[in-house]
Amino acid sequence: MREDLITSAISFLSDPKVQSAPLAKKVSFLESKGMTSEEIEEAMARANGKSPSTTTTTVSHQPGMAVQSAVMPPPQVPVRPSYDWRDIFIAAVLAGGLGYGVWNLAKHLFGPWFKVPTQKELEEDKEKLDAQFQAVEDALKEIKEQTNTALTTVSSQSKKVDESLTSLETVLKDLEEAESKRDKDFTNIKEM
Repeated sequence: MREDLITSAISFLSDPKVQSAPLAKKVSFLESKGMTSEEIEEAMARANGKSPSTTTTTVSHQPGMAVQSAVMPPPQVPVRPSYDWRDIFIAAVLAGGLGYGVWNLAKHLFGPWFKVPTQKELEEDKEKLDAQFQAVEDALKEIKEQTNTALTTVSSQSKKVDESLTSLETVLKDLEEAESKRDKDFTNIKEM
């Protein structure tokens, strides 16, 4: 392993601006610098303070200067909030209220479409239909009676017309005979 690359990677990973970056971007940057995956893993372990060999970093090795050590704290994991019975009760009441509201809304909007009529309503509808059918039947009977009356009237008028035509023909024959008799008489009078 190349210690100089690992050291520069640790300083890169320790930068506060870099710590908030996604892990994939950090790894791709380190790979672009020519580091192997083992070197990247080692640098990340040291930067997170998990490698016991490098939890301390020396600032200077000159004689007469103090050696400074820094321990990198592990990243803070957010603490999951604990739920007590009140939180669960409030969530249950809210879910129940929401469910009840949705049920009532659905019942009022879609209920009439799926409503099954009662026996009384069915009987009332049947009586209404029977009354309408009876009214139609009565109207048809009345129309039939009027048609029969009209046919009787037409046939009686037809007979009267036939009788009138017959009497008219008789009158016309009589007139023709009278005219021919008159013409004969007129001719006889002229010859005299």
